[in-house]
Amino acid sequence: MNPKIDIQIAETPSGRLLGEKVRGVMVFRGVRYALPPVGTRRFRAPVPPPSWHGTREALEFAPVPHQLRISKGLLIPESAIELNAREDEDCLHLNVYTPGLTGRRPVLVYIHGGNFVEGAGSQSWTEPAALVRRGDVVVVTVNYRLGPLGWLFLEDVGAHETASADSNLGLLDQIAALRWITDNIASFGGDPHNVTLFGYSAGAWSISALLACHREVRLFHKAIVMSGGVRCHSRREATALATQILRELGLRPGPAETTKLWDLPAEAFSEALERVWNRNGHPFPPIRPVAGAGPIPADPLAAIRGGAAAHVPLIVGSTLEEFKLVATVDPDAARLDPAGLVARLAEDLGEQGARRIIDAYREGRQVRGEPITPTDLYWAIRSDHVFSVPGIRVAEAQFGAGSPVYMYQVCWAGGDPRLGACHAVDLALIFGTLELEGMHVLSGAGPQAQMLSHRIQDAWAAFARTGNPGHAGLPPWPKYDLRHRATMILDHSCRVLEGPSAQERASWSGIL
Repeated sequence: MNPKIDIQIAETPSGRLLGEKVRGVMVFRGVRYALPPVGTRRFRAPVPPPSWHGTREALEFAPVPHQLRISKGLLIPESAIELNAREDEDCLHLNVYTPGLTGRRPVLVYIHGGNFVEGAGSQSWTEPAALVRRGDVVVVTVNYRLGPLGWLFLEDVGAHETASADSNLGLLDQIAALRWITDNIASFGGDPHNVTLFGYSAGAWSISALLACHREVRLFHKAIVMSGGVRCHSRREATALATQILRELGLRPGPAETTKLWDLPAEAFSEALERVWNRNGHPFPPIRPVAGAGPIPADPLAAIRGGAAAHVPLIVGSTLEEFKLVATVDPDAARLDPAGLVARLAEDLGEQGARRIIDAYREGRQVRGEPITPTDLYWAIRSDHVFSVPGIRVAEAQFGAGSPVYMYQVCWAGGDPRLGACHAVDLALIFGTLELEGMHVLSGAGPQAQMLSHRIQDAWAAFARTGNPGHAGLPPWPKYDLRHRATMILDHSCRVLEGPSAQERASWSGIL
């Protein structure tokens, strides 16, 4: 052990943990919240670890889940997405960042993104020390199982041996982490009765699913859904994908073959998913939570609307140009003509739906004086299709349940002009990691970026503390309702708009 480390000891109900203090923040890395999901525990719900005697070191990040690196080629700096740990199936760990071990501070739990195939709680761009210091909050980052090891749906592939395989394992991992936090976070100066989930992209999709899970919502008290909404497979879709992955693994549905899943190397599963992805031509790897399986009800939005999480105040938002993150790896998008735009969108929306959406976006953008080339329309429509509108649907459902809801849109475009206000442009703003090497390309830099970062951090901390994101650095932030649809615009200047892009939003009725 390095004698220069500022040692900190947390006395938890399970045992003593040894962490360190770094620039005013106490950090406990690689804390196990479940037994290794290996051997017979593969494809099973997580099991809590036993307590221990003595002191365990929590100085190094623990292994992270096996990855499918979909971010390669994007203008995301490698310094940002560095995992800071090796990949291993034994990955169910979390990290705790706290200003002090006494007191009762609000707790923020971050669920990382990465399309359910990539990412970890140890990545550099979501290192939360700056948020902890500024907000005087406790932040926990979590690893959960990814790819087929976390989301492969085995219930309906016709094998009685797999009937005991659990579904939505990645979500069950997140629930297990929340249970650990409920039981232990007081030992780190956190308030177990004031826990706020915040998650980005796949993390936002996860939180949206958790909002629908009646029994599990008691584990958290507020939520921030960032660039996402309900995004689930049906059981039929998930079974079709499982059958394709089995085929790539050299297996067939049925008891004689699927029992071999427990003996395959962990790396084989992500490789099989990658082959399915490449062959099918999906924009992203086609794996996600499954509605009607495990803890997720068959209609998550209906469950939210019916009050599954009616006690949970909610912030929902997105960036203005989410889909432009892939602009640098999709050169054909820059050459779209009107027919090509219809063809691209018709793959998901059908030709009639595509034309209807295109007409609405062209008219709405013309009124506002925004560009209406096929390329501009494509980025706008895809951004709303995948990210913004699903988030709005969650906000509408939670409002319908009588819960306070706040809406935002990040319009900051301080980095490479090709990216604009793209997906993930705001992560460094939220976490205060703008100074990472290369981050200016994605998120910008300078005094205005720092000011916006502080405004967002203060809003998230205020919400975690009180359930209201308002603070002195922002104009008054009204609650969201279906009449005014007040939306905080987070940009060089922050302001509230009522019902932004109303014509475009309305065009999705009956489609999303």
